[in-house]
Amino acid sequence: MMKNFYKKAKDESGQALVLYAALFVVLMGFAALVIDLGMAKIAESTAQNAADAAVMAAVESLPDSTAAENAAVVYAQLNGIEASDVIVTTPYNGDAGMIEIVCKKQVNYT
Repeated sequence: MMKNFYKKAKDESGQALVLYAALFVVLMGFAALVIDLGMAKIAESTAQNAADAAVMAAVESLPDSTAAENAAVVYAQLNGIEASDVIVTTPYNGDAGMIEIVCKKQVNYT
């Protein structure tokens, strides 16, 4: 009886399946990481483009801070950013000729 047990214990068939299963889990983890980092980079690029467009539109309305803020929010929305995710600071550092716009974008990870 023990002889059969030792014989089966020394049998190496099926080890590749266990190795492939473990490596598959690691591979899927790296794939998810790459997808998440790519989505974060795309969201960052979208938010930066929206902020740039909003600044360009808002600068034309300065020193009228209300009109500049409204233009910034409209152009950020046209570029895919919600109005609640746009933060406009004008006058910036007390200078009526300066404006700061921050655009945020939520990224859902896999």
